Amino acid sequence: SSTDVAVSSRYGGVFPDGTYYWKVLAFENASAGRGTRNITVGGDAGTDTVFAFIVDTGLTNATLNEPQNNTWNKNGTVLFTYTTGDANLDSCILFFGFNNTLPNVINQTNSSLVNNFIVNQSFNFDQSVSNVSWRVQCNDTGGNIANSTTRHVNIDTIAPSIAYVADDIINNSNLSRNYIAVEVAANDSYEANITFMLAYANGTDISTTIFTNQTRIFNFTALNGNRTYTYNVTIRDFATNRQSTATRTITLDNTAPVVA
Repeated sequence: SSTDVAVSSRYGGVFPDGTYYWKVLAFENASAGRGTRNITVGGDAGTDTVFAFIVDTGLTNATLNEPQNNTWNKNGTVLFTYTTGDANLDSCILFFGFNNTLPNVINQTNSSLVNNFIVNQSFNFDQSVSNVSWRVQCNDTGGNIANSTTRHVNIDTIAPSIAYVADDIINNSNLSRNYIAVEVAANDSYEANITFMLAYANGTDISTTIFTNQTRIFNFTALNGNRTYTYNVTIRDFATNRQSTATRTITLDNTAPVVA
């Protein structure tokens, strides 16, 4: 007859990170005259069953690629990219925060990732969103969890407004003076600069003056009083949206008429 014997044994130790394989072998006294015995380990039975386990104590991570921190977007469509960094990666979660709030809103979970994989995810934001904060949280099969840094992207899909303020200059005017005074009304919540441009009628640039302090009035002075000029004004915001006035043509004539 044969007798089944249940044996419980434990072994513990400190293992460096890596993958380990193990199995259990049982031997009988040769005088018993019996063959190889079946062994049951954790519910699996066999004469040579091999088991594996993974030790992973390293932190997982994700490197943010684009967009860079505090960049601007003008069309509302933003492509977020990051690179994974864990050999035993389980999943990564993209978190958003809107309009200067912390990125704690789960937006997208990816669970089919591998190490050093570049993830690209595109999202559309409407005009109610002016700022998006974002970060990525990854976890691995060892239960390690890590968060990336937090970045911010500013969104401005609205073009600036600009128009001439009423004055005595109309397009194709002839004036007896040696200056051109320009005044505009302009507005943008995220104004970067405003440019006053003056050129000769043939297109040759005379003056391009850029202000970053919301200047609205500018005089082109000491001009030749017997030339034709063109000018306009352009406002730009940080997202590179821009708007320009119409281009006006002005002739300055300081030559007195001759009476015969």
